[in-house]
Amino acid sequence: MAADLFESYAVTLVAALILGSAAFGAAGDGLVFPLVIPAIGVITAVIGIYITKARAGESALTTINRSFYISAAISAVLSAIAAFVFLPSSFPDAPGNPAVIATFSVLIGIALAGLILWLTGYYTGTENKPVQNVGKTSETGAATVILSGISVGFESAVYTALVVGSAVFGAYLLGGAVALFAVALAGTGLLTTVGVIVAMDTFGPVSDNAQGIAEMSGDLEEGEGVQILTELDAVGNTTKAITKGIAISTAVLAATALFGSYSSAIGEALDNVGRAAGDALPESFLDTIISPNTLVGVIIGASVVFLFSGLAVSAVERAAGAWSTRCGGSSATSPESWRARRGPSTAGSSTSSPAIRCGSWRHRVCWRCSRRSRWASVSGRVRSPGISAARSRAAC
Repeated sequence: MAADLFESYAVTLVAALILGSAAFGAAGDGLVFPLVIPAIGVITAVIGIYITKARAGESALTTINRSFYISAAISAVLSAIAAFVFLPSSFPDAPGNPAVIATFSVLIGIALAGLILWLTGYYTGTENKPVQNVGKTSETGAATVILSGISVGFESAVYTALVVGSAVFGAYLLGGAVALFAVALAGTGLLTTVGVIVAMDTFGPVSDNAQGIAEMSGDLEEGEGVQILTELDAVGNTTKAITKGIAISTAVLAATALFGSYSSAIGEALDNVGRAAGDALPESFLDTIISPNTLVGVIIGASVVFLFSGLAVSAVERAAGAWSTRCGGSSATSPESWRARRGPSTAGSSTSSPAIRCGSWRHRVCWRCSRRSRWASVSGRVRSPGISAARSRAAC
């Protein structure tokens, strides 16, 4: 369980240790501090779990989020204290105050975790507009609900990617000469919340199985108990999605840091051989592949594709939903439904089908060529917007 979180946890920690040892040299401070931050996360996770107390009339997701934010705030305070205790006032070969850079880098990671939590909760929570809109589209058929879900998924990915890219870029600019070490520290800062995230992840299958067992027992009847189990199941789906969001964010930070550790290792190897192979792998190449400009550019480019795809799918869904609503539901577009909803035939038309009602209008359908002309019956007379009934029959 939570294997993706563990993978990101291990990769980020190893990258932070490699870059920390390169930033501080043989002093050893770069090896100690990246281990202290996750240790603080273990303590704050225990605190966050024990302070999770449900209040009367409060949503389960609200209770869980409150414990997360409290534990994240405690982690931020303890991490700042640890930075000034375990780190020196200067780097051996680089400008800047390590304690200050480390503090703000860790805070960026913690803030990123909070934003991912909020974004995921907004796009998957039952009390928020995206989920309610998807539920509303289910009234007009399976096609519209699928389109709506796809468009919401595309939209949520755009904002999540931009938040992660902003965190990477901010940590990189903050670090200066040790920019990639700052990115790695942002990843370790995000790791301080992993304990609470795993507990949230566990909540999902537990609540889901509880509902299934209660339903299969046959003793569960409609009422307050059913409603509570349904709400807990919905919250479990949200917490599972939050876990995936945190894992993806950590993986992006870890990938950036690993590129930095790769560059550092290559640079040291070239220095050890007197840079005899320097022409084979120029520094400009290394600077390009580990540059945050490259990574953020890729993220923004992918986000643009997702954004316009989501907008296009959403436009199709709205158009399909509006048409289906005017025609009285998802089944109103089938020929069988048209035949079942027949009204009085139009005089003088041997090829046209009887009229069917679609909201305030009626549609005349020619079964020979499948053309439709919109018309409304007003005081027993045929009235067509922009085209007469005779011309309509002639066209048909």
